[in-house]
Amino acid sequence: MKAEELRLGNQLEGGVVVGIHKEYFIIDDGYQCWRSDKMVSDWTEGQSIPLTEEWLLKFGFKYTKRKDGTQGVYSNGKINLQLSNSGNIYTMRNKLVPYVHILQNYYYFQLLTGEELKTTT
Repeated sequence: MKAEELRLGNQLEGGVVVGIHKEYFIIDDGYQCWRSDKMVSDWTEGQSIPLTEEWLLKFGFKYTKRKDGTQGVYSNGKINLQLSNSGNIYTMRNKLVPYVHILQNYYYFQLLTGEELKTTT
């Protein structure tokens, strides 16, 4: 993952992005901060988190309806996302949203309000 794909506050394995530099990013795991270029390769810290139904629920999305060819549509009142039968999550314009940080960035820029998407639990 490249630092330019991230924004402050993005959720990754092991913590939250608290710093972004040209060649690395910094994650706060609640106890200490880690630089991505200093992480041990065996660790999962700093890796993208696959977006799942469980994460949608953590972000306050609720199941709203069944849509043909999908498991359903989830909404938080501002945007709707489709959960495909294969478990992938798409925007209503069929753009794949594979990772939690991609959803956070999409939410921030799609709304154009600068509002952050945060977990409710």
